[in-house]
Amino acid sequence: MNANDIRKGIVIMFEGDLCKVMEFRHHTPGNLRAMVQAKLRNLRTGNQFEHRFRSNIAVDGPRAWEEQTWVGRKIRIGEIEFEAVEAKARCLATHANPITGHRDVPIMKTLLKAFPTERPTFAIAMRTSGRGGTINVGDTVAVSD
Repeated sequence: MNANDIRKGIVIMFEGDLCKVMEFRHHTPGNLRAMVQAKLRNLRTGNQFEHRFRSNIAVDGPRAWEEQTWVGRKIRIGEIEFEAVEAKARCLATHANPITGHRDVPIMKTLLKAFPTERPTFAIAMRTSGRGGTINVGDTVAVSD
């Protein structure tokens, strides 16, 4: 599902349950990130909850942390070309369990130990360098200079 398809009243499959979108908003707080914040109602249990759908792309294949070397390079996923513009500095929110909200893993200390940098980084920020489009699971990923 494309984030642009999320609308009030539609029903989506979320973590194995059908959920109705009660409210939503597309949010671009800057810093090359975008997300959809939605209030969902589980149709099986009736419980309402909020979830933030982030614009993340996970890639299988590269070595751990390899994406940190991609900054300043071009990345093609399927037919869309991106520019890797910066390493993403992380904050204490990464310590929080996404389900419970409790801080249960010291991610920043782990990142700084694995990657001795001034700021703990994980992932990279990208922007399209041309027309946008749709990427799909299984699309080929290629990195070039």
